[in-house]
Amino acid sequence: MYFLLETCQHPGVLRILYFVSLLLDLIFIIVPIGLILMLLIDFSKAVIAGDDDKVKKSTKIVGKRIIYAVLVFATPWIVNLFLELMSYAGITTDYLTCMNNAKGGDFAYFDRLLEEEDKAREEERQKKLEEQRLKNEKDRQEREKANQEKANMQKGASYGSMASRLVKVASDELGKTDSSRYGATGGAPWCGFFTSWALKNTEYNGENLFYDIIEKEQKVQNPASALCSVYNFETSSNLAFHYSQYYANKLGKSSYTPKVGDIIYFNWDKNWNGQINSCANMHYGNSHVGIIGNVTGTLITTYEGNCGGKVCSNTYQVTDQNIIGYGSWYDN
Repeated sequence: MYFLLETCQHPGVLRILYFVSLLLDLIFIIVPIGLILMLLIDFSKAVIAGDDDKVKKSTKIVGKRIIYAVLVFATPWIVNLFLELMSYAGITTDYLTCMNNAKGGDFAYFDRLLEEEDKAREEERQKKLEEQRLKNEKDRQEREKANQEKANMQKGASYGSMASRLVKVASDELGKTDSSRYGATGGAPWCGFFTSWALKNTEYNGENLFYDIIEKEQKVQNPASALCSVYNFETSSNLAFHYSQYYANKLGKSSYTPKVGDIIYFNWDKNWNGQINSCANMHYGNSHVGIIGNVTGTLITTYEGNCGGKVCSNTYQVTDQNIIGYGSWYDN
């Protein structure tokens, strides 16, 4: 390909060849005529002068110029003959085709060919661009999906390990009675102190469960309160508060299956109205809080502070009416 079309079909090339052929035609006509006129003039001068030597000399010049004129005049025919002989010999040349197309003068036909070629090339270019765009979009979606799956796997593994660490921290305190160890003073109820202490002492992969996850978006207004963190779990995007089976049925809320590492909230009065407005407006009443250490079927095993004056482990049915709900800090 010389241009979009073959050279002998390109209208720009054909127009140039057309004007070149006209110029050559003029040269092949004018030059022989000019040579003949010159030799006639020279010969006439010699005859008029009556000089035999000049006549002989002019005759020789005339002969040469005649030969030149014939050669120039016959050049196109010689060229065509040579190219035809090449074609007979199996050597392909487009010269004659080009010249025939150029001299034909039907440039509008070749203009249409060029336009069609341009259109086809543009359509092909747009098609390739669209294919590349779709491929890039597919690659981007696959990368995002792979990155999200990787992040979910890492998050799930990290949070699962974090939950195991939390359970280990809480279970290691079983039987201990010194509430001051967890920050409680003056004989205050210390279930909330214990739960907050366990959360603050749980770390995995460089993250602290309490400060980096529970309080990632907002601080717990009163970490020692049995119910105060419910507001955080309800209003933080990285946390979730789920109603217990009893209150979900009572209040028409979605059901939830608790899991290891969840915070479990109790209200022994069984009269919670289900409203979560703020920490200050939570109904404390006869409330309690602990950490879920295991879930087997419908049984929940917990670790709780201030349980008979010590850290203990209890087991509850998921249908227990004393459970108001669960604070979940990871989804897996």
